[in-house]
Amino acid sequence: AVCGGYAEGFTYLMKRLGIESGVVYGEVSDENGNQTGHAWNYVFLNNMYYWLDLTWDDTDDESNPVTHFYFLIDDRHMNKNRVLRKNQYFVPACYSMDENFYVRNDSYITYYTAEAVGLAVLSSPYDDKIELMFADKLSYDTAVKDLLENGKLWELPECDGISDSVSYSLNDDMYAICINTGA
Repeated sequence: AVCGGYAEGFTYLMKRLGIESGVVYGEVSDENGNQTGHAWNYVFLNNMYYWLDLTWDDTDDESNPVTHFYFLIDDRHMNKNRVLRKNQYFVPACYSMDENFYVRNDSYITYYTAEAVGLAVLSSPYDDKIELMFADKLSYDTAVKDLLENGKLWELPECDGISDSVSYSLNDDMYAICINTGA
């Protein structure tokens, strides 16, 4: 399936579980900057609406098949790279990040420091990857340069034992890093 299939399938499963969910349609920029149609979801959890995009979190990368860049995010994050089509039946206001993957796993970093990354590494629910999201572009850019370009990642005590050859993916729109440690 493409985005519509992911979105409709998710909504079907959520409704079977008694969880409010729906599909919205809009435009996104592809890798060449061209606008293309896209579908994604909203879901209602703990009295709050959240956005999620299962299509964009399924990376088609065998070494890193799933990320959480678009999992339970707010309007501010979702609107960074997409525009909703007008005249849809229902479009919720999603203003919470409380249930977001990064927030729930203590890997949403509001201000970059090596210590903050170390704490996020300790909180990771995975043995083989580290996912980080930064609150702003400056913190994200500083982290990418410091951790990956300058090699600070391997100096963190919490990252002792990480191989020198890791793979990683960056999401410049979401200010997120996924590091596959191969552990």
